[in-house]
Amino acid sequence: MAKDKRQKYRVSGIREFAFVTQTFSVRQTQRQQIEKTGQNVYRVELNNESFTGEIIQKKQNRCSVLINGNTYHFQIDREESARRKKAGGRKTEENKTYTLKAPMPGKICEIFVSKGLEVKEGEPILILEAMKMHNQILASENARVVTIHVKKNDNVLGDQLLIELERIK
Repeated sequence: MAKDKRQKYRVSGIREFAFVTQTFSVRQTQRQQIEKTGQNVYRVELNNESFTGEIIQKKQNRCSVLINGNTYHFQIDREESARRKKAGGRKTEENKTYTLKAPMPGKICEIFVSKGLEVKEGEPILILEAMKMHNQILASENARVVTIHVKKNDNVLGDQLLIELERIK
């Protein structure tokens, strides 16, 4: 009996998606066209709309992608790993808070939150300028701002702590 070579993965970001693949090759369909236009830069046409995207950071299974001026952060895990993380994710004092770190070096252009303010998943928290592009950094879940470690016009390094948030339901 031939072994099934399909792998199940889960992509987690603002939303969560599951997919199955046998290879990691990108293939075109009638609904989408994908073209590599530079190093880590792609142009995708989907349903007659054009999107330009750049992979700005790839570290193990975490990625940051810049698409049409907005930055998206996500993580790709095998289905089994995602299930284990969820099963082990009991609410404790340690995981009630999470941190927002700079996805790349840049300058803080705008901060939309203040200490104690509640934000909803997907709401913009700040704008980080990097390589002359303004990148919106969004809340990955509903939360309350605990501490802001930067101010407008600060220069930051990649992975620098920007904001601490407390998860809320």
